[in-house]
Amino acid sequence: MKALFKKIILFFFLAIFFCLSSIAQTNSNHVKVKGYYRANGTYVQPHYRTAPNSTINDNFSTVGNTNPHTGKPGWINRDNNYNTLYYTDYTYSPKTYKEPYINPKIKYPDRIYVEDEYGNDTTYLKMLDKRTFGIYDLKDELILFLVINHRGDWRIFDTDGIYIKTIFLTE
Repeated sequence: MKALFKKIILFFFLAIFFCLSSIAQTNSNHVKVKGYYRANGTYVQPHYRTAPNSTINDNFSTVGNTNPHTGKPGWINRDNNYNTLYYTDYTYSPKTYKEPYINPKIKYPDRIYVEDEYGNDTTYLKMLDKRTFGIYDLKDELILFLVINHRGDWRIFDTDGIYIKTIFLTE
């Protein structure tokens, strides 16, 4: 009778264990995600997430699961997919990396930026030699050449070297 009682207790605990493990189970493969910048410039702190697989039921964010790194309970409803695959050697590598915004005036100190009437930078000048400047748009495409002659007057040429106009500077 005592042996039967022990078997019933053992069976009861095993049944409870299997029921609980099938209800709330997180993916045991955790991946560290490096910090990154979103397209709108917001910085996302480094964090952990579960490795991808065929279901969301084992993600930290799914209802019934808890993130072991933050203690935050899941908030996303479960799906009907069953996990058929765990990646054992998965390492996260982001597909794209967007560098943080750096003001071009700081990034390219050799450029002289030209503003329109609204104060927006529209073009920039870059010194090509002692008397010649290239005029570029903000997509780094050459628009015109500006050449300063021996009297200090400005001559403007197109990208093929064809003369367009002279601007005479008088005192």
